[in-house]
Amino acid sequence: CLRADSNEDDFNDVIVVGELDLKDMPASCSTQRSGAGTASSLSALARQIDMRAKEGDIEEMKRLIAEAGTDHQEVLNLPLWSYRTPLHTAARHGHFATASELIRANANVNAKSRLSRAPLH
Repeated sequence: CLRADSNEDDFNDVIVVGELDLKDMPASCSTQRSGAGTASSLSALARQIDMRAKEGDIEEMKRLIAEAGTDHQEVLNLPLWSYRTPLHTAARHGHFATASELIRANANVNAKSRLSRAPLH
């Protein structure tokens, strides 16, 4: 299970193998099966968007943002690893087109990480 309280070192050690199937996750995980729009489903969607931002996969990221529907701004601005957002991740990995797409989708350019860094510092 991935925990929202993981530290920055944990973030760098995450290895994703295939796609996550939420129905197979144990109940003890922080991301549990739930209906659309619940806090855990929004958090799971935010983590998926974050991984696409890390990879620079703009098309899949746009699809996930569209999947969030009216909650897309909340999803884009959820603090994840060390209070970083997908915009922090895209900028950190040098994916400028991905970062631009997130900004167009209303990602907060002033969001602060655990170290008080904005995505575009």
